[in-house]
Amino acid sequence: MTKPKALIIAEKKSLADVYRQAIHQYGQTFPFDYEVLQFQGNVVGLKEPDQINPAWKKWSLEDLPLLPEKFEYTPIKPQKGDDRRTAQYKKRGYQYFQEAKKQLSSGRYAVVVNGCDPDREGQSIFDKFMLLMSKKVQKLPQKRLWVGDMQVETSVQYLRNPLDNKDPEYVNFGHEAMGRGIMDWLLGINGSRAFTLEFKARPAIHIGRGMTAILAIVAQRNREIANFQSHPYWQLKLMAGLGNGQELTTRLIQAKAEKLLNFTDFEAAQDVEKQVRPGPAVVTESSQGKGKIALRRSPKYFNTSDLIAYLSSPTYRCSGQSVTAALQHLYERKITTYPRTAGREMTPQRAENLEQILAVAQKVPALNERLRQLEITPAMVTKLAQNRYYVKPLSQKTGHDCLTFTGKEFDYEKLNHVEQLVVSAIAFRLLLSVLPPEKHRQEKIILKVQDYRFLAQANSLVDSGWTAYIPNFKGNYQQLPSLFQGWFYQLLRLN
Repeated sequence: MTKPKALIIAEKKSLADVYRQAIHQYGQTFPFDYEVLQFQGNVVGLKEPDQINPAWKKWSLEDLPLLPEKFEYTPIKPQKGDDRRTAQYKKRGYQYFQEAKKQLSSGRYAVVVNGCDPDREGQSIFDKFMLLMSKKVQKLPQKRLWVGDMQVETSVQYLRNPLDNKDPEYVNFGHEAMGRGIMDWLLGINGSRAFTLEFKARPAIHIGRGMTAILAIVAQRNREIANFQSHPYWQLKLMAGLGNGQELTTRLIQAKAEKLLNFTDFEAAQDVEKQVRPGPAVVTESSQGKGKIALRRSPKYFNTSDLIAYLSSPTYRCSGQSVTAALQHLYERKITTYPRTAGREMTPQRAENLEQILAVAQKVPALNERLRQLEITPAMVTKLAQNRYYVKPLSQKTGHDCLTFTGKEFDYEKLNHVEQLVVSAIAFRLLLSVLPPEKHRQEKIILKVQDYRFLAQANSLVDSGWTAYIPNFKGNYQQLPSLFQGWFYQLLRLN
């Protein structure tokens, strides 16, 4: 029986090649007779102002703000003023657009498949392209491949059971990206023209959603630093003698809350000190040994921005550009998942391969020996896969997986320095998530002297859990003395 033909549109060549390889090896098991075309990213864009209204070609303050009644898309084409590289990019994009339009308009295909990157931008690239197709083409069933790595095996799963590109979740992903593009247009076009004309700037002042917001944050922070004024305050500390030379340090708290009382007036602090000094201290509350046990889970998995922040710290001193390049290269080599992600959890689909992913993580030589030798049982893997803190379905995520391994083994020594740091960080987080949480007891003692209350708090370790596998982990633990409600202690001194 002849299978219906389906055209896959991939966002870029590397992913198109993965689809082609999967079709070559397993095509007989797929529900459609797939063919593949590739883009190079966006092949359509919002119309320029003069394409909407010829009068808007001239920059004029009187015309601002430019507010089109309707935003429309058009194939990207080289324009006057484009540099050589931009012109070549647009020329290729237009060729890709024309080829895809020609193929879909031929009537050969029963289905069109969105094989673009698994994120909002990938969704919008396909959806914007389809807006420029004929009504007949737009009515074709649309499928979605959500391939978050460069593994043939992953693409095979989706090629056998493609998703629905019209699912509201995917549609909304695309709408969000398109909405962001419209906001860029409104802010960029109007802001750039307004500032350039107002200040008679040459060359033009470029205003953009990302660049301008970051500049504003930096400027605001610089103003805060320049205008910062320190304000001294005082706290009252009570030292109670417990016998055998032991002392308990407590601090004055508010009358109706367990919050430290800060004095901005030194004389007011002295007045309280004079009132408190006489008399013993009585224990009015003690949760020693019976306080609430709190859990501290290991950190969630890395997303792109988290990893860049982690590796750009003073410990590693990597540039954001070098980390981004390393992630892209590792992705193209099918070692790690999609490099541009806001997700900090793993999808259940990825977790199906969790045992192999963890095995790859344990082979990273930069890890400490305890993690590399950790015996990971099937029960531990199953428990992690069911833990919604680390593994969440797509409907509760930002679009795709966290940064993790695909399960493919690799030669660590053949990676460059930044790539080694990237895989080490990813492996470290993965293996910590297998371990149980750290448990500590939150304890407190409240002493009363006359009408004033003084608080001592501490966390005592119950179970170190995953923190035992981190060298020199500092948990700030402290054991409070065994005091019981109603006991009296001699006030030693106030500070």
